[in-house]
Amino acid sequence: MKKLALLVAAALMCASMAACGSSSSSSASAEGSASASASASTEATASGEETTGGTLIMGTNAAFPPYEYYEGDQIVGIDADIAKALGEKLGMEVTIIMVS
Repeated sequence: MKKLALLVAAALMCASMAACGSSSSSSASAEGSASASASASTEATASGEETTGGTLIMGTNAAFPPYEYYEGDQIVGIDADIAKALGEKLGMEVTIIMVS
């Protein structure tokens, strides 16, 4: 009985570890959805050069100060500051939207 329990436990551990892996098709779909958020005119070339322009869209839930919260009608906080710094570095306009 102990051997059977050990075998079942080992099989469950293997199955749970396999669920953590990713295939190339899931990573390709993740890349596709990430690029849909940014403008198509902003892509890094293979040499590392970047073109500027477009809009970087940050979706957040502004209920977790100091990371993100409402100040008046604007979403501000540490995460918003990071997104703005990234946009500045990439030469992109940053739009922060509330998602729930």
